[in-house]
Amino acid sequence: ETAGILGLVTVISLKTRFPIVKTFLYSDKILQVDKIASALQSRQNEMAFEHTLKVSSWLLAASFFLSSFLNYVLAKWIVVSPAGTAAFNEELGKMMALSFPVISVPATIVMMLALFYLFRSIRKLTGLTFEEILVEQ
Repeated sequence: ETAGILGLVTVISLKTRFPIVKTFLYSDKILQVDKIASALQSRQNEMAFEHTLKVSSWLLAASFFLSSFLNYVLAKWIVVSPAGTAAFNEELGKMMALSFPVISVPATIVMMLALFYLFRSIRKLTGLTFEEILVEQ
């Protein structure tokens, strides 16, 4: 399952110089990184911010693991007929129909919680407003 692999990559990236959350979300294309770094330094919150990035990475990985787990459970619960049969195709269609509410919605909620946590923590640790954090388009 792709989502499980993405979860593993996210966790493994924590042990590298380029954690996924820091690489993709803490980017100068999205956030005013220099302003944030300056505010973190002046408030001596760099270590707290590193912790925030780790927690955000784990939350992101959790959303991928949740998606993978729910996909497995849904498949085991619904698809019980042998492959290639009409019943199998019908069950596969039912699984696809249920995948959005059963898999995508919960995983998206966890991912949104991770983003909310990250942005709330940045605001709290820097004293900057949400508008001051984001890059102006």
